Amino acid sequence: MEHRKSYVLVALFAFLLLTDIVIAASDGSNGNGNNGQGGQVDKGNGGYDGNGNGNGNGNGRKDKEKKDKDKKDKERKEKEKKDKEEKAKKDKERKEKEKKEKERKEKEKRDKEQSEAAARYRMLPPYPTGQEQAMCQGRGACYYKTLVCPGECPKRKPTKNRNTKGCFIDCTSKCEATCKWRKTNCNGYGSLCYDPRFVGGDGRMFYFHGSKGGNFAIVSDNNLHINAHFIGTRPVGRTRDFTWVQALNVMFESHKLVITANKVTQWDENTDAFTIRYNDQLITLPEDEQSEWRANSGQREIVIERTDERNSVRVLVSGLVQMDIKVRPIGKEEDRVHNYQLPQDDAFAHLETQFKFLDLSELVEGVLGKTYRPDYVSTAKTGVPMPVMGGEDKYQTPSLFSPTCRLCRHRYSCDPSKVNYVTVIFIVLVSVSAVSAAKKGAYDAASTNYKVLSPLGSGQERVRCLARGYCNDKILTCPKECPQRKPQMNKKEKACFIDCSSKCEVTCKWRIANCNGYGSLCYDPRFVGGDGTMFYFHGNKDGNFAIVSDENLQINAHFIGTRPAGRTRDFTWVQAFSLMFDTHNLVIASKKVSSWDDSVDSLVVRWNGEEVEVPTGGEAEWRINREEREVVVERTDVRNNVRVTVSGIVQMDIKVRPIGKEEDRVHNYQLPEGDVFAHLETQFKFFSLSDLVEGVLGKTYRPGYVSPVKIGVPMPMMGGEDKYQTPSLFSPLCNVCRFQGKPGPGVAKY
Repeated sequence: MEHRKSYVLVALFAFLLLTDIVIAASDGSNGNGNNGQGGQVDKGNGGYDGNGNGNGNGNGRKDKEKKDKDKKDKERKEKEKKDKEEKAKKDKERKEKEKKEKERKEKEKRDKEQSEAAARYRMLPPYPTGQEQAMCQGRGACYYKTLVCPGECPKRKPTKNRNTKGCFIDCTSKCEATCKWRKTNCNGYGSLCYDPRFVGGDGRMFYFHGSKGGNFAIVSDNNLHINAHFIGTRPVGRTRDFTWVQALNVMFESHKLVITANKVTQWDENTDAFTIRYNDQLITLPEDEQSEWRANSGQREIVIERTDERNSVRVLVSGLVQMDIKVRPIGKEEDRVHNYQLPQDDAFAHLETQFKFLDLSELVEGVLGKTYRPDYVSTAKTGVPMPVMGGEDKYQTPSLFSPTCRLCRHRYSCDPSKVNYVTVIFIVLVSVSAVSAAKKGAYDAASTNYKVLSPLGSGQERVRCLARGYCNDKILTCPKECPQRKPQMNKKEKACFIDCSSKCEVTCKWRIANCNGYGSLCYDPRFVGGDGTMFYFHGNKDGNFAIVSDENLQINAHFIGTRPAGRTRDFTWVQAFSLMFDTHNLVIASKKVSSWDDSVDSLVVRWNGEEVEVPTGGEAEWRINREEREVVVERTDVRNNVRVTVSGIVQMDIKVRPIGKEEDRVHNYQLPEGDVFAHLETQFKFFSLSDLVEGVLGKTYRPGYVSPVKIGVPMPMMGGEDKYQTPSLFSPLCNVCRFQGKPGPGVAKY
């Protein structure tokens, strides 16, 4: 019995022991797998250690997988969002581009329709006064109305076009007859003049030299191609040709129209010096009242009409292009001044042309054509006297009659066997000047650091350079072409410019304001900005405006003007400048003059409120040194012309001129008696403007500046009177002015 009890106790003990092991194994399988010591199950998979202390990480792996999945989902959603935003942005840009293209095409269509409608009229017998009249036949507001030419321009096609405006009859919704010049404007949009100088569709002026005997694509588009033939010469010692445009070939559909300046030994204004051929047939323009030639080709009408008695024509290819063309020679004086060294038996007759395009595409090419692209940004260098446009290799064509070049787009259907190469005989080699387009650097004080020596027997002035460096102690002598630094006949003679900086050279330069150059302010008032864009800024009579406002320089201008009865704004001119820098004030003003006399000085100069007398003899200059600045006012002609230099800041070429009676009559200023409205014509050159410069002119010198003026209009207007108006000529305060100096003393009324 006792033995049986012993067996039962052993069995019970064994059962309890087994139960503990099972429980331990069960607990270990739910541990974190970090404390196991020889357990039976792999710790990494949540096993046990035999002591019931297993710590497996089965849930940790699931957490990691979940985090990875969440991260991938987030990245995917972010990518989808980004892709969606980019797609929306591209769709928006595409729609905007399509909208602009649609608007452009609609505008072109309207312009074309209006252009065609403008000329839809029937001429009626003129008034007894000679004023022509026409009955409009185009449908619309002007239908069947009679328009009469104004008394100022009684004829549509005056024979004396240089002195008389033509009457332009417009039968569109405008329904009006107005007076307009019918001649080339070499400063207007689409002009090609001189040696050759262009004004692009963006309003920027640039030069394109080409080469003598070369042919270049001026415009190349789907339905229009215009080539130009260049004539030229290269004097001994020059590295490039002087060039001019001597012929134009207009190609459209399967037709070609060639306008050529003839080779002329001696110029005669009473003789025509041009040849016109249409599809190789010589055209003779009548000299009667109509003085025009017409032809119809498919949907195009071609009209060539005289705009003067001799050597001036207007060419119209309906729906494509209008060209005002003038033939002119190089005169002896022009040859001498520019040192062309032309041969004696050739007057180098060439073409001056202004284009008006009626149907260009957005992808138009050509030296001039590409400037009409909507997104075009000029590559010509700004801030230099002659910004040069390259591209000879891109736009050169095999001949005047070929539409083929590297970038040309025109597909001209022409049978080469039908080309009359006799036309080529009219292409003569001639040349015209193109001045070096050297980059003008910042002001260098070393350039004028020299001692003047006695001149040579020939009158050529010379100096010894005192500036340190390469040019130190060297003697520089003025060339024979410009023997003096300050010639008295400045309007006819260039001056010798001596540069003792690292350039160590002498050059011949004009010392007068160039109203078509960068930084110019002339006329009523017309600016050419630092970006090369021309614009007008009217201001108001008796108003004062900040022309330039920077940290160390403020230039204000005082406007004078008049407003005839019936006008909505003033005619204005610049009558005075006030230069503020450091603590000083320099004023240059024109006097009020009742009757103009070239032999009388009409210029006033004041320094810190005190009037300054600029000598007329010797060096003909007034100068003063203050702090780090040297201020020089020197005469550049016997009367009414000065150059003002504030070292390290600005140089100004200034001329005083009146409004003449003829100018008053032509522009209908209606100036009062007893005042010729003497005013200033000025060209600025700046040496140290900041990137944040302000002012009507100043802001155009900002690196990222984009002009807001409307392109393609005769008078692009710049607003901003409210931003730039100052309380007085001597105040540096305006809504956007930046000048930090103290204005100098001196308050004067001019």
